[in-house]
Amino acid sequence: PSEFNIMTRPFIEEREIQQSVGDVLEEKFVEAQEAMMVKEDKTWYTMATATVNQSNPFTTITGTVSPSSFMAVKTLVTRWNIPAAYWLMASDLWNDIVGDTQFSNLIDPVSKHELLLTGQLGTILGLSIYTDAYRHPQHKVLNQGEFFVVGDAVNHGQYTDRGGVNSIPIDGSTEKVAGRGWMLTELLSMVITNARSVAKARRV
Repeated sequence: PSEFNIMTRPFIEEREIQQSVGDVLEEKFVEAQEAMMVKEDKTWYTMATATVNQSNPFTTITGTVSPSSFMAVKTLVTRWNIPAAYWLMASDLWNDIVGDTQFSNLIDPVSKHELLLTGQLGTILGLSIYTDAYRHPQHKVLNQGEFFVVGDAVNHGQYTDRGGVNSIPIDGSTEKVAGRGWMLTELLSMVITNARSVAKARRV
């Protein structure tokens, strides 16, 4: 797949550094790293949405997401003999899992306790769950009510990363303003080679 660059240039003026009571440089650096990861996620989201109706139709669910409505979306992937491996869901759908008695009956007591302590549940119905429920609002990728069922990596696509995120310090000599920052870049490629491995749905 074709490679492309992701780049961000966080820069903090010297005045802000001196006025801050905390480590504003560290905070900005972490925020920039998070922004890079969100850009990766949004790139995948765009590709996954583009697969709708190529092999699997878009599914609209009325009311709450139940095990039966979820399994109907999962079947869109597994009917092609592709193992469904991941369930990616928007933050508001987490409430359906926690509050739905049908889902609750599928979760063993130990996992329920872990859910209460951490708000995270590793797997359900054989799929690993990923959600943006606990991200900062600006870092959320999925729209309200959206979720994807995705096949295993072997049947899904390809992702390459050339050395991870590279960081180059920048200062007033490049920005013409007193301060410090970084130019973060990442060279990667990403492609969904099999539209059958993705099923998208939305609860309304």
